[in-house]
Parts: sequence; C-alpha cells; structure tokens
Amino acid sequence: MVGSSVLAFLLAVAPMAIGTSTAQGAANPAMTMGAAAHDWQWFDNAIGPLPIYRIFDTGGFHYDTWQQTAAYQKHPNAPQFDYSFDILPQRLTDPNDPINDKIRSFLATTPKNLIITDYHEPDYASGTYGLFTPAQFRAGILKLADMVRAQNAIDGGHRMTSVILMTITFAGNWSTTALDWWPTDARDGGHVDLIEGDMYEWPHATNTPGVPPGYTDGVKWRSASQFLGPLPAFANAHNTPWAIAELGILEDIHDPMRRANELANAVAFARANGALHVCYFDNPGPHADWRLRWGSPVGTASPTSNAAVMWKSLVNNGGGDPPQQKEWVLNSDFDGGSMTGWSNPYNSASRLAVVQQSTNWVLSIGNKANTAQDVGACNQPFWVNGATESGVTYTVRVQAQPTLAGARVRLGLRETGPGGNTVTNTQSPVTTLNDTGTLTSLPATQLTAVASGDTLRVCLAVLGLPTTEKVFADNFSITSPA
Repeated sequence: MVGSSVLAFLLAVAPMAIGTSTAQGAANPAMTMGAAAHDWQWFDNAIGPLPIYRIFDTGGFHYDTWQQTAAYQKHPNAPQFDYSFDILPQRLTDPNDPINDKIRSFLATTPKNLIITDYHEPDYASGTYGLFTPAQFRAGILKLADMVRAQNAIDGGHRMTSVILMTITFAGNWSTTALDWWPTDARDGGHVDLIEGDMYEWPHATNTPGVPPGYTDGVKWRSASQFLGPLPAFANAHNTPWAIAELGILEDIHDPMRRANELANAVAFARANGALHVCYFDNPGPHADWRLRWGSPVGTASPTSNAAVMWKSLVNNGGGDPPQQKEWVLNSDFDGGSMTGWSNPYNSASRLAVVQQSTNWVLSIGNKANTAQDVGACNQPFWVNGATESGVTYTVRVQAQPTLAGARVRLGLRETGPGGNTVTNTQSPVTTLNDTGTLTSLPATQLTAVASGDTLRVCLAVLGLPTTEKVFADNFSITSPA
C-alpha cells in the first residue's frame, strides 16, 4: 500500500483486450481468495479461514525458519501463503554475502506451494527512496528465483517467485514502467514465475470534511476493468500467470452497497481473466483506511458490514458469482446516438439531444429559455413500467459532466400508481459538478417500492443552467435484486 502522493498519479485506463490461455487471461475456475490483514483476530472472526494469506516481513528478513514467522504462528494450517521480505537486491547478487545461505536454509523449511518475493512494490521503493535501480532489482529477483527453483528440485515443491508492482506502474503513470521491473529471458537471461499487482480504486477526498478515513466521495470511481485491466494485459503480453496481491476499495459515502458490489465486480473480472488469486488489503494505510469493517452509517465498524459480508461470500464461494442484480435500463450509454428511454424533457425549457464525444455517445441537456432555468431529462418510456415489487429497493446511478464548473444536479425518483398518482418519491442531495473534463458519478439514489405493479419514474435535473451551457449525462443505471 502506498500513500496519497503516489495514488494521486492514478489516471483512467481503458479495459484491455485479454488473451486466451490461462497465463494470458482465460477464466480460472480454481482462483483462490485471500487477504492481508492488520488485525487478524478481527478478520478471522469476521471472514473465517482463507485459502491464501498475504504476509509481509517488512524492513528486512528476520527469521531462520518458516516455523518462526508470524505467518506460521497465526495460521499454521493455512493452505497457502503469498510472502514477501525486504533484502536489498544488490545483496542477492553478491555470492559472498551470507544472506544467500540464510535464504536457502529458510526456503528448505517453507511450504512447498509458497509464493515469495523480495521488495513488494520495488517501483515505489526505488522511485521514493532510491534504494536500487530496476536493473539491480531484476538481477536480484532472478537470483531469488534460482534459489527457489533449486529448493523445488530438492523436495519436489512447486514454489513460485513473483514480482509485485503498483497499480499506477501497470497503468503507465509512474516514473518507471512494469517492464522496467519484469525480468525477461532476452534482456536479463531469465524470468520469474508470476506477476502480481497491488491494485487500488481511487481514494478521492478521503480524510476531508465529510469523508473520513475508510470512505471516498466516489467522484473518481473506476470500473473493475478500468483499474485492474492493465495487470492482465501485461501478463498477456508476457505470457505469464498473474494475481492480485493487494486489492483496495473504499466505502462510497453516498452509496452503502457500492463498495461491496465493486468487490464482487473486481473478483469476477479477475476470475474471468485467469487470475491465480485475489487478496484483499484489510489494512489502514497512511492516507486511507482500506479495512472491510467500515460501513453505513458512515463511520460504523462492524464484522457484518456490506463489504465484509461480500468478501466472506466470495471467499466461501471460491470467487464465484455473488447475488445478482437486475439491470432495468436497456440504453444506458446511448449507443449509436439513440435517445430511447431518456427522451422526455424535464420541462418546456429543457433541450435534449444525444451527441458524440470522441467514440462515446452522451445525453446533452441544455436550456432553450432566455434566462437560467432548471432543466433536465426524464425516463420515458419507463424502464420499470408497472413492474415494481413491494419492499424491493431500486437503486439509480448516473454520471454527469458540465461544460462550466459549478453546475448543480440531482436525481429524482418517483413511484406512481396505475393512474399516474404519486405513491412515494425521493431525491438525491444536490451535487456540484466542477470537473469539465470527465464524467462524475452522482450519489446513488434509492427508493423502496411501496406497492407491486407500480411504475418508477426517474429524472436528472440541472438547477439554474445558463442558456449557453450544457450538462452531459451517461451510464444511467436502475438496478434491483434479481
């Protein structure tokens, strides 16, 4: 895990095309689920036993045998470990350094299926502290891999040596690239067994007023394929197995289910693209608290938070599909310029059109009056038309982008009976849009239906929009439990 100064470099990345073999991203039905935890007592009680444990021996290499490690002491019967220590790679390439004999002796005591690395996030250690160069790291990790393979030859083990890099390095937004750290046969005379990533959702606005540690305002939220995609793409390009050593997602203060759902999405993406394992980072970092205990109301700590319950379900289900949500919107992204479902103006001042931005179609909301007016777009024909179920909660989401910073928007939901009468209604808080370059996610808005057979009406309103400005909307979603 790295601090906000590093995470600030995160940029949007497009989903990548993934290959066809297991190493290149074919679905892996045997994918295992694990975690790294700051408080194993809490985690073990909340989640239960794991198929794989992510463990750190930070600041050096402190044990003569595996049985002395904190990893073994806490979970002696664990099926598998993903283990890292910190030894300067320059020492591993020095045949006279006694550390090499110590590592060989240690490896002889380790589980035969251990995954091991030296300096997880070497890209951060090098770029921030200047401890070694990429070339020195590649040479050192190859020496470790040689020792691991030698021990496998002795005892018939199938241990793996890995390289673990940061999200932003795979995305190309760090001072070095993933290839700088990945040894290749052609350049370095050897290779290692596994590429892993420490993959984090954007922690926008955490530790700010109204957004405490463990939470984000959700403004810079990315889909699982966006923030995970570059990792399997790199594995595909280098024909190597891959895994997620650390997965981190914060709670969205506006949407109590968003984190849990995105955990499921991330696991589904990893499994579909061939990951060997996914480990959640259940730790408080220096600038963001990624632990699963946080929930709703904001600040509530509970072993039955939505995120903890979801991760437990995913662990117990081997990363399989979580409970499904039904998506009611059939034209969420206006493909081909279609306005179907969003053609009803909020009022007579509203001007609606579908326009193309690069290769993306969006709904344009404008004001055709002579002065600033409230305008907007409403769903029609209705997606949930005479089809509500009593007691079922419907969640509406949308992204919006203004042409002028300061635009104010909100979502409104209304349940109407067969005659069009209002049964119940709700609306989101007003969101001020300041980012004119990208789409911003509005707070999810929920309505629990009072009756069955009613209709759900949805409107996106822009408050006091000047006549010369517009707000673009995209990715409308209405979901309910399937």
